[in-house]
Amino acid sequence: MGTRSKKQVKPSRRRPGGSKGKHNPHLEDYEKYMPVEEKPKNSLYHDWGHQAIINYLIGKAAVTRLYPLVPDTLVPLLIQHSGNQEDVEAAFEKIKGLNEKPERFDSFHEKYRKMYGNYVREIEWCCSELRKYLPKKEYEELIIDSTVHHIRGVLGEHIDKMKEMMVSGAAKENFNREPTKKEEIIKKIMKKAVNFNFKHIFNPAGWLVGDVEIEDFNPLTTEMLMNVKDCLMLRAPRMRQLPEQACLLA
Repeated sequence: MGTRSKKQVKPSRRRPGGSKGKHNPHLEDYEKYMPVEEKPKNSLYHDWGHQAIINYLIGKAAVTRLYPLVPDTLVPLLIQHSGNQEDVEAAFEKIKGLNEKPERFDSFHEKYRKMYGNYVREIEWCCSELRKYLPKKEYEELIIDSTVHHIRGVLGEHIDKMKEMMVSGAAKENFNREPTKKEEIIKKIMKKAVNFNFKHIFNPAGWLVGDVEIEDFNPLTTEMLMNVKDCLMLRAPRMRQLPEQACLLA
């Protein structure tokens, strides 16, 4: 494969695809990663209340510990598969340049929203670029193998606790057996109590996915079926397009 001389390389004018069909991440259309200004529609309590403070404190600690996943794991993988370190590093710097900076008078919710959104944006860009080099199955195996050890090492205990509380849609059948009258009464009371707790007292998943609604609850096993009404992970970056790859990775 032929190579270009440095005099011929003009990063600002080259087109996506690089030389001889190679995709060049430095040439990605960055517009879709740019945060879009949105008029706040949240209540004062939503932005400054105790759950916003909890999300900020827990989320800030989690994101700070998880952040090395991007520069230490995902970016090197992209460099390895693209074969172009200079362009990958330049593109990553450009993506970081899109990050929103928390302002002094931002609410707790908005400060965390920006921090979380910046992290999701970087993951989305890196995974989207890496996906262009690999078949779907190989890409998924690589991403999972490369990130699961880091994430579990950082949040393992917390993630395990959340997994114990959550039940996927596929497991909904576990709730479908006909309960006794006594179980039905207990179930209804507990469901309302748990929903009240998540909405007004403490939502342990708030920093990760935002507001949730408990669709079903098993008081015997404490398993619950959650409905994420408006996922914080998808909305935090305020991108022009929802972050698909970051969501799949999560």
